[in-house]
Amino acid sequence: MEKRWYVIRANPRCERRAIVSLAEAGIEAFCPMQQVRRKRVICGKRRTKDVEMSLFSGYVFVAFPADDLAFGAARKCDGVAQFIAAHGRPVEIRADRVEALQVAQDMGMFDFRKARQRVQFEIGEQVVIRSGWLDGQEATVEVINSKTVGVSLGTGLRVVVDAEGVERAA
Repeated sequence: MEKRWYVIRANPRCERRAIVSLAEAGIEAFCPMQQVRRKRVICGKRRTKDVEMSLFSGYVFVAFPADDLAFGAARKCDGVAQFIAAHGRPVEIRADRVEALQVAQDMGMFDFRKARQRVQFEIGEQVVIRSGWLDGQEATVEVINSKTVGVSLGTGLRVVVDAEGVERAA
């Protein structure tokens, strides 16, 4: 059966409460979560703690069967503030967008705990792009930033690429 996805605004920091309450009401809910590492200084010592928090703070996706749009039941759930609406009607989200978020979360794309590697390239060095629509293209490094690398392709096209998506040419 086809599902229709909508977005609700949860009460402040109550995304998990809203998900549990919606599940108890028999409504499918999804909130993409990100894993981050928080740093705190306590008594002169640096402490880190891994925390799971909402990717879209304050928002939860809910799915209804196409023949039973139970907006009233969802509004009554604990932690739910309101539906995101336009002209008084809840806005439907394309199912493939929500599914893409679910797949990305399952693949660990929202895990930001790993330390980013420093860029180890030099200007003028030959590299191969390993991500995006330029996958497999060889390029020359022109600009180096903390997280990105500016490269020039052989055709004269200049692009900025995430440093993790570039490796040295063999």
